[in-house]
Amino acid sequence: MPTAPTPRTWTLRFKHHRSTILLHIDPIQTLPSIRRDLLAALTQTNPTGTFNTHTLPQNPDEILLAKPVDINDLSLGWETLASTSTTDSETSGKGKGKASSTASSVTKGKNSLQDCPQGAGLRDGGVVAFKFKGQGGDEGGVRDTQEEDEDEIVVAEEDRGPRRELWDVVVPTLEETYGDQMDEEEDEGVGMDEPTGR
Repeated sequence: MPTAPTPRTWTLRFKHHRSTILLHIDPIQTLPSIRRDLLAALTQTNPTGTFNTHTLPQNPDEILLAKPVDINDLSLGWETLASTSTTDSETSGKGKGKASSTASSVTKGKNSLQDCPQGAGLRDGGVVAFKFKGQGGDEGGVRDTQEEDEDEIVVAEEDRGPRRELWDVVVPTLEETYGDQMDEEEDEGVGMDEPTGR
């Protein structure tokens, strides 16, 4: 379970559909441990075992995470945050001498740096999308980011541009968030700028 926040602690916003879960994490905490913390929070707050009509997984490895392509425009999509793992040559003990062990430690250090929020390019207060394996978007749920018109000539698969996974994240518009307040402020401000006659 996560410890109490400290001055070093970050707060990340984990989004799924219209739900947002805030987690306090350490910037160099590993992604697998963050998945464990997220699953623990989901399990505690959803005793029925379902979250947004999806069954909660038993294993935190079944939770997929992604960061925004552009933090200022979440509609541009999401990049998957994959936990890095050591290669077979690093774990099998094969290889010779000091040079291979040095290269192995450098690679492990680089991978461990990328396997944490700070190394993945997240920031305090950042947004992270999450979903469960088999929810859609993984294996067959990938869509083209380039829209196709009905009259458009069919383009070869490799020429279509980047492909991104689908993530169920609904970002409310300003009108949805502040609609009533914005209308009230506009009504109140109508007579404020009018010049007073003397």
